[in-house]
Amino acid sequence: MRNVVFGVVIGTLCFGWMTLFAVDTSKTGILIDMECCKRIKADPKEAAKHEVSCALKDACAKNGFGLIADGKFLKFDKDGDSTALDFLKKTKRTDNMVVTVTGDFEGKTVSVAKIEDAAQ
Repeated sequence: MRNVVFGVVIGTLCFGWMTLFAVDTSKTGILIDMECCKRIKADPKEAAKHEVSCALKDACAKNGFGLIADGKFLKFDKDGDSTALDFLKKTKRTDNMVVTVTGDFEGKTVSVAKIEDAAQ
C-alpha cells in the first residue's frame, strides 16, 4: 500500500513540474472563425478563400477563432480569440490567412501566445 501511495505522489509531482515548465510550440495553418469553419467543414482549400471581412462580421467573430492545421480545427481560448480579432483588424490581407500561431496546443483549446503572418 505504501508503494502505491508513493507512486501516486511521485506521479503527481512529475506531472506538476511538466506543466509548470511547458514550452510553447508553433503551428502554421489558416486562421478562420469557428462559424465559417463549420460551414466549410475545415477544408483548407475552402478556408484559403475565406475573406477577412467575413471573419470580422459580428455573426462570425462572436463564435471565436481557431487554426486549421494538421487536418483539424484547433479552437482558441478566449484570450486567443481576442488576439486573433486584433490580428485580423490590423492585417492588410483580404483572404488566405496563413499564420503561425505560437502557444500551448495541449488542452481542448489553444492558449495563444502570439499570431504572425506566415504567407510569403
